[in-house]
Amino acid sequence: MSIIYFPKKLLLTLLLPISLTFSNSSIASENNSFKLGLDASRSGEHSQALKYFKQAQQNGRDDGKLHYNLGVSYFKLAQYDNASTSFKNAAKTNSLAALSYYNLALISNARGEKNQTLNWLQRCLSNTQDKQLRGLANKLRLQLNSSNQTKAPPLISSAFLAINGGYDNNVLLRSDTLLTNASNQDDFFLDVFAYAERRSGKINYDVSAYLLNHADLSSYNLSFIRFGGSIDKTFNNWKLTPGLHGAFFNLGGNALYRTLVANINGSLRLKKQQRLTLAYKIEKIDEASTAYSYLSGWRHQFKAKSSWKFPEQKRLQVDYTLGLNDREDLTSGTTFTSYSPLRHTVRIKGTAPLKNNLLGSLSLRYRDSRYQDANILSDSSQITRQEQRYDISARVSRPLNKNIELASEYRYTLNQSNLSQYDYNRHTVSAGIAVDW
Repeated sequence: MSIIYFPKKLLLTLLLPISLTFSNSSIASENNSFKLGLDASRSGEHSQALKYFKQAQQNGRDDGKLHYNLGVSYFKLAQYDNASTSFKNAAKTNSLAALSYYNLALISNARGEKNQTLNWLQRCLSNTQDKQLRGLANKLRLQLNSSNQTKAPPLISSAFLAINGGYDNNVLLRSDTLLTNASNQDDFFLDVFAYAERRSGKINYDVSAYLLNHADLSSYNLSFIRFGGSIDKTFNNWKLTPGLHGAFFNLGGNALYRTLVANINGSLRLKKQQRLTLAYKIEKIDEASTAYSYLSGWRHQFKAKSSWKFPEQKRLQVDYTLGLNDREDLTSGTTFTSYSPLRHTVRIKGTAPLKNNLLGSLSLRYRDSRYQDANILSDSSQITRQEQRYDISARVSRPLNKNIELASEYRYTLNQSNLSQYDYNRHTVSAGIAVDW
């Protein structure tokens, strides 16, 4: 495993990649926060070290050594964007330039950015004659240049697993509200999501599975398995990803329906901090049970998303989704019920760091649904179903390391309809763990 490299003359007494120390002890004594940061780093308390280094910065310290130590703390906390910014600032100090470039190479390598890694290594080599540092840089460069020839692609390139448990005061299948109405019953639940991907050149193969189980309301248990692939392409400055996936769904232990989805995503960087994403997918839905034949048909979805990345892990995302449904709908005797809504959804989500290495996010969402055909009731009267749904969710997460995260979430939903049987409000709370590798 790669580590952040430190020349011996800048090492602490422990042979660990922790932080810088200095021959002039007055530097540390002039800034108590900075000294406390060094002590915390030596103890492996990188969150606390980061807090002290930030205090030193707020107190007016702004030199290469501070930025370098900030980069080390961010790196140890797997906050690679912030680590990269700090090392770039440290590189403005000539004596730290080569060392900072090498650590920037390690960050790029951890992200799987081979070309960027090689660029940073070259900048490191061009700025140092230190034999130990040049040896490490050349060793990593040799490994990267020979990796395609000596190693076959791994069976699994990346994977993700999330396990959550929680409480729902009004059980409803949020993933597809066309399936069931609100139960008006509360229950505890457990959900598990797993994803694995294999990349071979520009072709990606993936498979995912989901399981939602309730303690008592087993008729609301849902599961699916999804598989398919996509291709990475570029057009001008757009990153394009067309894909094709199939899926099988089960509800309450019984086969529900199967889907075939074709989609294309396009991503364009507008500014240094802003990215625009456009997506379209078309989905063919076929019932696996005649009990749900009214859900068969087509679904189209158009989505536009703009996201911004700011320093200190601050994020903002705004998106709009247009959903078009053309289902078989349900005719029973003299009655008719439409299951083909036209939906407009707007969401805004903000993320920011909290205290004690916590990351918080707040999401607000509004969805308007207008069904295409009027329902025919038993008395032969007609009414077209219309709904407005409001969602607010708050999430707090904490990384245990760069691969494992703990999180908890609260969500409130209010659904208002011109048909009273579809009115409901809902509170859910959950907590769980997520692992990626």
